Amino acid sequence: MATSQHDPYLAFRYAEFRYFMVASFLFTMALLMQEVIIGYELYKITGDPLAIGMLGLAQAVPFISLTLVGGHLADLLSKKKMMAVALGGIMLCTLALHFAARRMSDGDHSRELQWFIYGAVFFTGAFYAFFSPTAQALRAFLIPREAYENAATWSSAAWQGGTIVGPGISGFIYAQVGFSNTLLVVLGLMALVQVLLSQIKDYKVEPETRSNIITRISEGITFVRKTPMLLYSISLDLFSVLFGGVVAILPVFAEDILKVGPEGLGIMRAAPSIGALLTLVLLSRLSLMRSAWRT
Repeated sequence: MATSQHDPYLAFRYAEFRYFMVASFLFTMALLMQEVIIGYELYKITGDPLAIGMLGLAQAVPFISLTLVGGHLADLLSKKKMMAVALGGIMLCTLALHFAARRMSDGDHSRELQWFIYGAVFFTGAFYAFFSPTAQALRAFLIPREAYENAATWSSAAWQGGTIVGPGISGFIYAQVGFSNTLLVVLGLMALVQVLLSQIKDYKVEPETRSNIITRISEGITFVRKTPMLLYSISLDLFSVLFGGVVAILPVFAEDILKVGPEGLGIMRAAPSIGALLTLVLLSRLSLMRSAWRT
């Protein structure tokens, strides 16, 4: 019997998935641009690596604390509306950072303004905790089941592309137009994401049982513990993210050690993602599972 031909663009045959992928790429790109230039600007005015660490902590704490809540609500509420509200909140935080950047350009480097920036980043992390799980849940509704694997591959590629292009161009834009205007570019990209998401239909699925959030989280933890492969993959990802966070101190290397400025910082931040993308392409061509059980 003849086998069906593999279609590498299967998921892209569906218009809503195309909108979603472009939105995902632009959002990742914008968020990474913002992260890179804020870290660089804070280090430039303070000269203290701890300021960069505080910035990462301000974003990580609300995201880690609220992401399970975001996942729970994503199963209950309108996914499109929830993403629009969360993205709107992130855009307000970016707008607040823009006004803070304008004050910094006028010479205000006060401690109070730095804490204001930490606060804006904190709420960015909080809104992202609702945006991220909702986006992952929405993707499954945009394509048929037979396209899930192909969609996962393209989703990974879109994310990797955003983590390359965002940091890569952020330093050059920052060097040309300054901190506050670069944040306006970020805001414009997020506005495009809102437009793209508006082209996707609203999806809401009523759960079979209306259990509370504590029960659902407990069920999820139990499921992970009973599924070793899932537990191992989550643990591996956790450690890679934990130690991969060292890239946050790259502004120190760009400014004081290598003296390559914001342009060099952007390239250095993009370098790990370039390596990851090349490895992804290599593994897709040379499958390690073809002879996995041969001795």
